[in-house]
Amino acid sequence: MRRLAFVDCLRGLASFYVLVFHMTIMPVPALTVPPGLSRIILAGGSGVTMFFIVSAFSLCHAMQAHDEPAGVVRNFYIRRFFRIAPLFYVMLAVFLLYFRLAYSTVPPPGLILENLAFLFNFIPNQEGGLVWDSWTIGVEMPFYVIFPLLFFKALSVRRLIGCFLLAVFAAYAEHFVLSRFPGIHGRFFMYGLPRHLPVFILGMIAWLVFDRVIAQHGESRGEGLLLIAASLLAYLGLLFVPGGSFGYYLVAVSYIGLLFGLALTPVSLFVNPVTQLLGRLSYSTYLIHPLIICALYPVYRRFESLGLPISLRFCLCLAVTLAAVLPVAGLSYRWIEKPGMAFGKRFLLAARQPATEVVGLPN
Repeated sequence: MRRLAFVDCLRGLASFYVLVFHMTIMPVPALTVPPGLSRIILAGGSGVTMFFIVSAFSLCHAMQAHDEPAGVVRNFYIRRFFRIAPLFYVMLAVFLLYFRLAYSTVPPPGLILENLAFLFNFIPNQEGGLVWDSWTIGVEMPFYVIFPLLFFKALSVRRLIGCFLLAVFAAYAEHFVLSRFPGIHGRFFMYGLPRHLPVFILGMIAWLVFDRVIAQHGESRGEGLLLIAASLLAYLGLLFVPGGSFGYYLVAVSYIGLLFGLALTPVSLFVNPVTQLLGRLSYSTYLIHPLIICALYPVYRRFESLGLPISLRFCLCLAVTLAAVLPVAGLSYRWIEKPGMAFGKRFLLAARQPATEVVGLPN
């Protein structure tokens, strides 16, 4: 499978955007944001939207490359499990230890089992997950379950648009029903698959357009720059003039415009070795950064107390956060993510071999 540098870079930019957002809002009181950047920084949660688009896009790209004649769905599930589960389980163990040391408590076994099975997003008041901000994993894993059906049965622009409209209708129907139950409405809807499924489908549509049009057309600097500029202006416009109840999906569309623009013109401002590195470390960065940010609260308070310009204080906080998060994420990628993926590949190879080969007997 040919790796697409612009996709890795978008994943890295998304993780950076989410990190800046959480660094700003998690401390109590929240960090002071540089003047003029408040709306942009406080919208950093939309980096998750980019994650979901890139995830669906990448899954389509990988599924096309790994289209084995038999066992394709089984192999897909095995690959995704060993891509996601090893680091998630390690972080779950870390947080269980943290809860024990910090609060002298351990969550009940049932709740731990829900997290081990990636079912927590289906449980009201547990949808955030024991691992901080792991709700996105609770959205991704159920999407993986239905992805092969969408890929093999609905992989055309017309059918996927139909699926998108149906998914939007289902999301608003769920929102309407849950609004009658204030005790579970907010987080359960915000962190559930129905709200985000239309974004994943948009990512699949984006891959179809890329595969059948852009990849055949080749790079085009003028068209790419125009798309990049238009998508960024559209995103900024949505920050200042929200798109109402449909705004979440309009933000997704603006991100897809950026994706198309970088596919046509991978400008170095976005596609470069630094963002590629951030992309490789994005999963570890995402799961690790909340705990490190929590540990850095005293440092942030110290910077905030200095008589320095707001922008400089904010940059110092960001610099120390990156200096703490990225090395840990690098170690996590090297010693947890990569071995997990390698084990998944060995597992698949063993599953394809005859039984005599697996046990080491002569043929």
